[in-house]
Amino acid sequence: MAKRSTIGENPLDAMRQESHLDVVVPDLSAPRFGRSQPLPPEATERLDKLESGLRAATAEAAQLRGWIAPLKDETTQAKAEVGQLRTELGRLSGEMSRLAADLASLRAELSQFKAASQTPSDIPWWMGGRKK
Repeated sequence: MAKRSTIGENPLDAMRQESHLDVVVPDLSAPRFGRSQPLPPEATERLDKLESGLRAATAEAAQLRGWIAPLKDETTQAKAEVGQLRTELGRLSGEMSRLAADLASLRAELSQFKAASQTPSDIPWWMGGRKK
């Protein structure tokens, strides 16, 4: 295998004609916009549009903040009403179970009354039976 001779030549010394850094690093000698130079008209128009949009959004946010307090009050009132309704529902369900128990006892009493009041001699005359 043959060896290459590198004596007298350094591959790192070779000059590159184009560098990728020329694309990445901007030209610093170009004039930049600052306080001393006015903005171009397109940039000024765009900045005015953005500022007007920001003012409109700020006004809308202030209006929405004004609606928050009444909505919180309504929410608090609704929660209180829901609590009252739950209490009333518990009371009514207890009363309903008491009424169901009373109805069951009345039905039992009515069935006992019917059983005690009917005798075989209580057949009406039109059914053909005669009392003896």
